[in-house]
Amino acid sequence: MSKRVLPGGDLHEFASLDEFLEADSYDAGLIVIHHLGLPIDIKYDPRGFSVTTVYFNAAITNPRLTYPFFTGAGVSEGLPSNRIHIHDPSLYLEGGLKLAWYAGSSVQPSLQEAIVKILTALIPRGQRVVLFGSSGGRFAALLYAASLPNALVVPVNPQTDVARYNPRIVARYAKLAWGVEGEDPISRIPVPLNVLDVYRRPVSNRVWYVQNSGDTSHVRGHLEPFVDAVHPENDVSVVTVAAGDGHVPPPRKFISAVLRAAVDDGALPAAP
Repeated sequence: MSKRVLPGGDLHEFASLDEFLEADSYDAGLIVIHHLGLPIDIKYDPRGFSVTTVYFNAAITNPRLTYPFFTGAGVSEGLPSNRIHIHDPSLYLEGGLKLAWYAGSSVQPSLQEAIVKILTALIPRGQRVVLFGSSGGRFAALLYAASLPNALVVPVNPQTDVARYNPRIVARYAKLAWGVEGEDPISRIPVPLNVLDVYRRPVSNRVWYVQNSGDTSHVRGHLEPFVDAVHPENDVSVVTVAAGDGHVPPPRKFISAVLRAAVDDGALPAAP
């Protein structure tokens, strides 16, 4: 964990997930939950609003960044919402993973279940919830939204099936996180790594799927299979944005407008 540098400010540590879940209340600041050998680092910012936004990181490729890294801090600053930012604990594993989809590892095989429990504890009962993440973080947002009744998830250029992503990056995750090598490693990892099966059945959450139309690999490999799989009762809206060739996000101004509409319980903005 040589890259782990805890920020200044209020720090609230819990020796285990059970200890965290047994707490009567949670204070703002950095929450550290020691869980099965790795810390789950969470930036928790309850600001007295009736909406909570949850943020998941995309791949972290800047070698100068230290962990934990919390995406969405800038774009969410002016939004009238409480904020929860979660750093993917698998990035602390030896070997220097850059992307792990919040799917866990052999060290934390139950991470997906743990994150659902953590979010359920931190989000006040009855609040509206908006989940946001980019690329691999959007996979996590889509997955976890289905466990939070009536949540709205805003995935931007997401991976919906990890097996369809870059084979080299997938193989690296399988090896470093799970010790799995060889052909079709994803099939031998014992946790859900696609959201198609989740959304084939009715779910209570809504989806605002934002996709760069120039990202052809994600349009064909992730958006189109997702749309084909979605149960007809599910509330899924798709907006495509011409943001340029490759896996690049739509303009920040548009993403900010989408998040603002989600928090305000408005309509999904049209593509610019």
